Amino acid sequence: MMNFWEPKTLKKNQWYHWKIGPCRIWIRRSEDDEWSVAFDRTSMDQHLVVAQREKKPEDLSLTRYIFRSATDDIQFLPALPDRPVMVNPESPVNLLSKTKAIFFVSIPLWLRIYSGEKDDALLCEIPTEMLSNTWFGDPMEGELCYSLKTSALRSITDFEKKPHKIYCPVYILNNTSTPFQFQKLCIHVENLRVYRANRLLLTNDVEITFIGEELPSQIVLSDGKPSIAGDSVMICEERIPTSKSLLKKSFSLLKCFTNY
Repeated sequence: MMNFWEPKTLKKNQWYHWKIGPCRIWIRRSEDDEWSVAFDRTSMDQHLVVAQREKKPEDLSLTRYIFRSATDDIQFLPALPDRPVMVNPESPVNLLSKTKAIFFVSIPLWLRIYSGEKDDALLCEIPTEMLSNTWFGDPMEGELCYSLKTSALRSITDFEKKPHKIYCPVYILNNTSTPFQFQKLCIHVENLRVYRANRLLLTNDVEITFIGEELPSQIVLSDGKPSIAGDSVMICEERIPTSKSLLKKSFSLLKCFTNY
């Protein structure tokens, strides 16, 4: 997987093919200043495959990108989606008063394709999975999100590790005097970074503090590497830099308790 994220030199007028999760990508340098890119998605996940010389299917449309300087190199980098994601726990969760728990969320990455090395010319971004749109919050003050197909799990080892997924550690703290029960969790991934740790892609830690049913949650984004990883390297910055402490609605509640 390491080689997948390193710069690649491609021969002119030759199609190259990659697979990552359900996404298949074909790329060709057709002119000194032009790349052609085509992609599709299959119904099943595939193991990551590095460059193979393979012609694009005839029925697959392509997009042409003209860039400012000649280069034979491209680079893929993983990015998080461009708006918040909403995820359900496996089953409704009751978090007792003053209790803190960790959950892990598996997020399909968006594949960034650069002409040259990182920070040169971004050709395009390709979501490796198509996610459904959903609305989080009330009609007036809510926001448009993506709905994740997987659940938030208590341990990262519970996931089947996939090369097109980024794993987000979320710490949830109930800072009220009563338990609360939530059925949906909103995570603002557009404010998070991506780190590479061995064969995993991780985000920086997120801590969400529940402070009341009608109040926004306090969100703290760590400014360092994921706490669950030893050696890790940041390979993608946040889409939208922001304060490391936010106040936003984060939970869809089933019920708020005053007693059992």
